[in-house]
Amino acid sequence: MISKETSDKEAQLKLLLQKILNKGPTAVAFSGGVDSSLLLKELTLEVKDPQSQIFPIYLKSTLNPKEDLELCEQFCQSLKLKLNVVEQDELINEEIVNNPPNRCYLCKKDLFLKLKEKAQALNCQSILDGTNDDDRFQFRPGLKALSELGILSPLGLCGLKKAEIRSLASILNLKVSHKPSSPCLATRFAYGEKLSKKRLESVALCENFLKELGFYNVRVRVHQDLARIELDLKSLNEALKLNERIVPFFKTQGFLYVTLDLEGFRSGSFDLKQKAYDFKIPFDLKPFS
Repeated sequence: MISKETSDKEAQLKLLLQKILNKGPTAVAFSGGVDSSLLLKELTLEVKDPQSQIFPIYLKSTLNPKEDLELCEQFCQSLKLKLNVVEQDELINEEIVNNPPNRCYLCKKDLFLKLKEKAQALNCQSILDGTNDDDRFQFRPGLKALSELGILSPLGLCGLKKAEIRSLASILNLKVSHKPSSPCLATRFAYGEKLSKKRLESVALCENFLKELGFYNVRVRVHQDLARIELDLKSLNEALKLNERIVPFFKTQGFLYVTLDLEGFRSGSFDLKQKAYDFKIPFDLKPFS
């Protein structure tokens, strides 16, 4: 069951999506996470022939976990949609490699410029992404890039928060309803530490290893040659019991020191010194009036 408030927000979302679809073919920046999955599913429910009107686009990025693409393909197949793939190597941009605090802005600008080119080639009249209402209260410089490029965020526009999105996804029987968030791998590195393909792959391997051991929320934060593991608080004791398996694996990936963060998993823990990005998401209904 969902609350009346969430139900009202979903009703508003449906009306908004109808207005967007009435403008013509619509592209969706699809990552395979619960936000963009719910958005894509809701879009398909509003049209008779989704294949001719809805175009999911996956950004195959150096900074995203490789396994996401396969999951996205499977989900699109379940909706009878073709997944369009756009490739981009952010590490050719020296500014991004240097990993400054506005890295998210630089990455989003690079990636969504590519996505916008693909959407235009597909004759799409609107481009949507899965930004939700909670994102307004976090350090998200990438939101500025989305605004500059005219990307629309219907979930956020309708005030839907992450917990509400998960509830709606569960009601629609989406397998990703309980999938943990998986932001780009660059978020695992302290600002100012240079990014490289090898270091990104090492972090991905370490996180996958921890997930294979049964841990749910997993982050491996990198401080030069030290790995700081964030897990749900209830999982810390189990991690200590498995230290003889965890530590050797991490050392094969180049870490000299392996630590367990006693505060547990925190999304965006490298942003604790940053303020929520002072930018109003362009959740403006005017384009649809």
